[in-house]
Amino acid sequence: MFDPELYKRFDQTVARENTECEKWDDRASFGSACALPMWVADMDFETVPEVIAALRERVQHGVFGYSMPTGRDKDALINWLKRRHAADVCAEDVLFSPGVVDSIYHALVALFAPGSKIVVQPPVYGPFFSMPKKAGMQLIENPLIDTDGVWRMDLNGLEDIFKSGADGLVLCSPHNPVGRIWTREELRELGSLCKKYGVTIVSDEIHSDFELDGQKHTCILSVPGCEGAVQLVSATKTFNLAALRHSSIVCRDADKRQKIASQLERAMADVNLFGRLATRIAYESGESWLDTLLVYLRENRDLMYEAQKATGKLRPVSMEGTYLMWVDCRALGMKNEALMDFFVQKAGIIPSGGTFFGSQGDGFVRLNLATQRARVAEAADKIFKALKTL
Repeated sequence: MFDPELYKRFDQTVARENTECEKWDDRASFGSACALPMWVADMDFETVPEVIAALRERVQHGVFGYSMPTGRDKDALINWLKRRHAADVCAEDVLFSPGVVDSIYHALVALFAPGSKIVVQPPVYGPFFSMPKKAGMQLIENPLIDTDGVWRMDLNGLEDIFKSGADGLVLCSPHNPVGRIWTREELRELGSLCKKYGVTIVSDEIHSDFELDGQKHTCILSVPGCEGAVQLVSATKTFNLAALRHSSIVCRDADKRQKIASQLERAMADVNLFGRLATRIAYESGESWLDTLLVYLRENRDLMYEAQKATGKLRPVSMEGTYLMWVDCRALGMKNEALMDFFVQKAGIIPSGGTFFGSQGDGFVRLNLATQRARVAEAADKIFKALKTL
């Protein structure tokens, strides 16, 4: 439910400088300590008020010894997935992990032998390349297809890869950076291929709660043929809790789940008290906050989208999910290094460089729009003025 008072809070600037904040305090590494940071995927908004209150109360207790999860932690996740995504999950299906990237690594190590062939679909979030390699796997790329700014999975290319031999697929759903919410039909076709060729899906769904236009995210475990998949979710993106380090692994296959649990135990990949508490309270109390945030983010997206279209030189993707806009800058004729220099030095904005998402991202940047409206408008103006100098 939309809350006008919460909406006003998203407009309030929160000073993040000098708070050990990577997004704001590491700007000098890009060559400009005063550029507007729109790179790291966290939000410049205070989290859910109930979460802040619960953390404050727990801190005041003053004793921070060993802690343990309770049934309420799993119930909060289960009820959230049911309410928001019509997904049926049992408590026994759920494991906890410090983070989704950690979970990708641990799932790969647990489920696949060294040297196994793992497929990713670039351009895609950088750790999708590094985690399979770190886990000792062979990485196979099946690039997405860009059709007039609408990015799709190359299912024909995927089947060719599966025919030649593949063991796993790391799926980004919704997709970072292109902002697609895969339709149920797209996922059904993907699941059919994976079932046919015995490929296990590990699905990163950390952005699943960002449904900007009413199109619903489909949890991978709700898709026919994907019953053996591993679903990775977290409240950290949804409620801006990244530094508290908490995520969930949902796996219905008892054998796979036990292998992952054993790997987490070997790695001593425990979650911490504050991340667990914040996640639980966010799932229990954060629905109005999220509903209001989605309205705010949609308006930020529309502002930036129209501003960039008006330049005639940039082709932004109208993101369906996430709060990250993928911008096609290839008409400027610049490779990644020159493009980053243009945005940082000429426009005074720090985006994420496209090649972080693979070689297919050369000529693109990603802009984080989860910030105050005034900053989004400022960024749009800076980009427009910088383009006029070319």
